[in-house]
Amino acid sequence: MRNSGRRTTTAAFGVILGFALWILLKPGGDYLAARVSNIASPTAGFSAAAACLYAGRRSTGAIRRGWTLIGAGMVCTATGDSIWAWYEMVLHSEVPAVSVADVAYLLQVPLTLAGIASLISTRRSADTVRTLLDGLIIAASFLYLSWAAVLGAVFRSGGENTLERSVLLGYPIGDVATASMVFIMLGHVDRDRRAALSLAGAGLLALALADSVYAYLAQYDSYGSGDLVDIAWFAAFVLIGLAGLRAARGSPAVRADVRDPWKLVALPYIPLACALGASIVVQSVRGTIEPFLYADTILLVLLVVARQVATLRDNARLTRRLESSVQDLQVREEQLRHLAFHDPLTGLANRALFHDRVQHAIAGQAREGASIGVLYIDLDGFKSVNDERGHAAGDAVLAAVAGRLQECARPSDTVARLGGDEFAILVEHLVEPGSAESLAGRIVAVVAEPIDFPGPQITVGASVGIAVREPGGDSASELLRAADFAMYAAKLQGKGRHVTFETHMRDAFATA
Repeated sequence: MRNSGRRTTTAAFGVILGFALWILLKPGGDYLAARVSNIASPTAGFSAAAACLYAGRRSTGAIRRGWTLIGAGMVCTATGDSIWAWYEMVLHSEVPAVSVADVAYLLQVPLTLAGIASLISTRRSADTVRTLLDGLIIAASFLYLSWAAVLGAVFRSGGENTLERSVLLGYPIGDVATASMVFIMLGHVDRDRRAALSLAGAGLLALALADSVYAYLAQYDSYGSGDLVDIAWFAAFVLIGLAGLRAARGSPAVRADVRDPWKLVALPYIPLACALGASIVVQSVRGTIEPFLYADTILLVLLVVARQVATLRDNARLTRRLESSVQDLQVREEQLRHLAFHDPLTGLANRALFHDRVQHAIAGQAREGASIGVLYIDLDGFKSVNDERGHAAGDAVLAAVAGRLQECARPSDTVARLGGDEFAILVEHLVEPGSAESLAGRIVAVVAEPIDFPGPQITVGASVGIAVREPGGDSASELLRAADFAMYAAKLQGKGRHVTFETHMRDAFATA
């Protein structure tokens, strides 16, 4: 498929080159060059129309409408060329200054503009405003160029009558509108599918340029079939036809939310730069700038200022959105950090955080010299609650016990759920070992109080193991293990009580 596309493109540019060489070299003279142009132009025009209509048939929605309208515009242009050829080749007469061919040519402009507009969509009001301002800047810039090169001269010449003058003015004005829409379209092309629309844009720009040159030549009655301008018309048809074939294979879309900084920011200012360059040339050649160009210059300045204001507002909006996103990310990061180190049911510290707090307490103990204690708590009768009342009751018991443990502990203490029905409390800066035993006694008493739950009240107990570390004592793991041994001793002694670790427990439970 890709090789076929390349061969088609190569053949298309070969045809353009062959036609250009024929017009330039005129191997059969002016007469044959005119006849070749009379046949080649409508043939290429109808071929381009068929390709665009085919692309529309293979597309859907606004894309289908866009290519169909562009194809209809090409039908009008090709029809105009056919009428022109009929006058010269069949009737053997000059084409009137205003004829049916001009109607067909001018009909192409609104159809093409509507087609391009269908291919352009904006999803946010900010995009709509920016696109509108870009379009006005581009249109005003092209209008400046067209007036300086063609429109002004046509307007001042007046033509032989009002109708002829209107027709001649219609070509460059339509070209300004078409070129403006093409630039807007190219500023919003999906970068992954830009080939077809870029070819169509190049073809439409070539068509607009050829029409403007024709309007300039026509006012001096110096145009004839086979002139160099016919190359631009022929190339425009071939490029648009090639674009239709590309679109038929991929149905390219135009998306206004595609962020290409170069296109969205710089592209509207390319015509503006050309207009500024033209103003310098006009000033240097003519010595003055006529009122229309002066007014257009003021309009351009105002539009650029409005565009910059819109850009600043859009940037401020994006900055606020970015700040909001950063804040959301920070909140989520904090939530994830909390989930990583806290028990989701009770909100208490989990085993990892508790172990880390114990290590930090031991590190600080070397500097401060105070004792630290660890209370290891296991619930008595919790399994029967789960078995008889269900897991909802078990969760309610764990949440209630967690709250009671936090009420018993000091704000500086760390209360943790180690897993299942096992809890632990880190007590730092113990004034005396007896303080840990007093805390354990309160815990045993508080946990034993009934817990409200639908149905009969629930009662559980607590077995608490206490391990106290003096400066220079056991490591964090050994301290937790010692508290665990003491808790097992409390279980063996009848549950619902607290026991302080003694050295012989390590040997007894380690070998059990």
